[in-house]
Amino acid sequence: MTATSPTCTHTPAYEKPRFELADIFKHFGAAYRKMHKLSILQRQAMRAIINCRTKALGGEVKACEQCGYVDERWFSCRNRNCPKCQGWLRWKWVGARLAELLPIPYYHVVTTLPALLNWVALYNKEIVYEIFYQASAAALLAFGWDAKYLGAQLGFIAILHTWGQTLNYHVHWHFIVTGGGITADQQRWKQLPYRKKFLFPVEAVSIVIRGKFIALLDQAYRQGKLQFPPELGYLNNPAAFEKFKAKIRKQAWYCYAKPPFRTPEKLIKYIGAYTHRVAISNHRLLDVNDKEIKFSYKDYRDKDAQGEGKWKEMSLPWQVFLKRWLWHVVPKGFRRIRYGGFLAGNTRQKKIALARQLLGVLRQRALSQPIVTSWGNDFDPELEEKCPLCQSGTMILIESILPPWQRPSGFTRARRVDSS
Repeated sequence: MTATSPTCTHTPAYEKPRFELADIFKHFGAAYRKMHKLSILQRQAMRAIINCRTKALGGEVKACEQCGYVDERWFSCRNRNCPKCQGWLRWKWVGARLAELLPIPYYHVVTTLPALLNWVALYNKEIVYEIFYQASAAALLAFGWDAKYLGAQLGFIAILHTWGQTLNYHVHWHFIVTGGGITADQQRWKQLPYRKKFLFPVEAVSIVIRGKFIALLDQAYRQGKLQFPPELGYLNNPAAFEKFKAKIRKQAWYCYAKPPFRTPEKLIKYIGAYTHRVAISNHRLLDVNDKEIKFSYKDYRDKDAQGEGKWKEMSLPWQVFLKRWLWHVVPKGFRRIRYGGFLAGNTRQKKIALARQLLGVLRQRALSQPIVTSWGNDFDPELEEKCPLCQSGTMILIESILPPWQRPSGFTRARRVDSS
């Protein structure tokens, strides 16, 4: 593994990538599967990404009503590990959250699982991810209810990430937290007494998260829910597990809180960049050969003049690249995006309306710029029906192309759709 060229220029998101994950899986997937045992979910994710936006999934034929240009468009796989399928989902999700914004400060909090727990997490993803969320959320809510800090119920959105920039295993939850909350009697909105400085003392929050996590992990262990790989088989011995918990207690748990966002536009841009992100995008892939895969990454320890991490390049043997990518396949049915506090559950809209009333705001003010432009050149569903050739005509559906498994025997093309 090598890291080189600190002056690497990252490929802009709007340029068509030279390489895609699908290319890597096509080229190396069969060989990797022969050498390693993959879960059903991992196999499904690889197959879905290979087939995404190809004839294998079917599609549509559209024609411009003005210039006659004809275009075949193939359907997406909709797999949540696929880098091609997240733009539209992100657009929809952020659009819905836009309507829920309050005219208050929002804070970004990151809670990180210590590396000591990585192997336990890899073999118990759903359990460890869940109890880590429960511990982090409970700590934030407890500090919110504490009158010394706020004395009210705050609200938050949480997003799970399991990767670092180099595809290493790095489990952490991103929390977007309201800078205030609704009092227990639901009669007042309380602002943080130290607004525009920090949310809560992060060292104290970290200690609470660690304590709650260890208690929940111990509960899962006693219920026989945890599985250990051969190298951690000794943890099946209760005495050994007690010593392991003592090591966890000595670990420094990383919790970081950024200053509040300045404007709703910045909040929307930030949330949009995090919610539907996957381990690596196609645009970060720089080169693929028979031995290794080169990609760009952002080194946050080496900052530029603006305080941003510098883009660099890394090359990994293809076996290592695939192994790292497969670490991040999301467990089936696991909710990567969560809502807590007064933003939780079926009462979210009612609580948001109450918060607006307590704040004296009847409706959300309009953003100063369109939401799509916050991400630069990203997917705009309104432009999808415009002709890419003449840029003025509308693309009309003229034919549907069924995927191969849905076609009757001897059927070569899909039925024509009546455009009238």
